[in-house]
Amino acid sequence: SPLHRIHVRPLLTEDEAAEVLGLARRHAADTRCWDRPDEGRHASYRTVDFAVEDAPDVSEYLLGPDGIGLDGRVFGELSGAYGVDAADMEFLDLFVASYEGKGGADD
Repeated sequence: SPLHRIHVRPLLTEDEAAEVLGLARRHAADTRCWDRPDEGRHASYRTVDFAVEDAPDVSEYLLGPDGIGLDGRVFGELSGAYGVDAADMEFLDLFVASYEGKGGADD
């Protein structure tokens, strides 16, 4: 089944990734949302995140009418990979996450 395959696709250019990272870091600094790990929800990995919809600048850049059209890119790739009409897709959740390694020798 095509649903049992992993597909790795570049969705952002280096410049776009740098812009999103800057916007995300500013949002996280302003709201301090990356200062409060959710260890119950993220027990396996040291991570913090926020929903894109909660960060207006990030949301506008990624998904807004003057943004980069991330939704069209993602849905287009998924459509091609899995044979599902892109018009039938939508995001249920979209998050920006920050992961931190444990810092041990085995990481």
